[in-house]
Amino acid sequence: MKVVKYEIDKNVLTVGFAEDNFIVYTQLAYDTTFTKQELLQKAYEQCKPAIDYEKTQVEHSFEWDGVGGEEFVPLSPKAKSIELILDKSFIQFEANQETTEIALSANVKDQYGETYDGAVQFATTLGSVVGNILTIPKVDVFTKVEVTASSGGVEDTKELFIYPYVEPQVILEPTPTIEDYLFNLDYRISCIELGVI
Repeated sequence: MKVVKYEIDKNVLTVGFAEDNFIVYTQLAYDTTFTKQELLQKAYEQCKPAIDYEKTQVEHSFEWDGVGGEEFVPLSPKAKSIELILDKSFIQFEANQETTEIALSANVKDQYGETYDGAVQFATTLGSVVGNILTIPKVDVFTKVEVTASSGGVEDTKELFIYPYVEPQVILEPTPTIEDYLFNLDYRISCIELGVI
């Protein structure tokens, strides 16, 4: 890849990247605290989707004759963002259940917005993780568990709510008394006398 334009005008940096037979231009704020290489990297990250799009086209907006330009090698992909995905957000233990399992996964993106395929590590404040399966032991009280996914210096933490097994309460209907039967009988006789029934 070549840089065929690097121009600063009133604190606006215009960069032109040439690849194959096309050029893609982008603009960004010129920041004197960054080196030229850092500014080129930021410009490349900004216009990479346009470069990828141009690679799919037969005709290009800006053709390049292959002449001139300064060599540019973008940084290798590295993790920029990660989203931890839990297959459950809470667990309700059942009677005689000793453990439960939750599947873990992560969506990791690099600085170019592409899927990053580096290793992902999972950690938890309760239980254990083997591979991408979190095993939680039975709890006796409501417990909040933090689960963390990390890759390449970025991490995401989510809370998992664990509810213990609670013995169901049996609510007994009160046993009717003789008064209840007499009241019900008196009510029915009144209805018959009034012709309602």
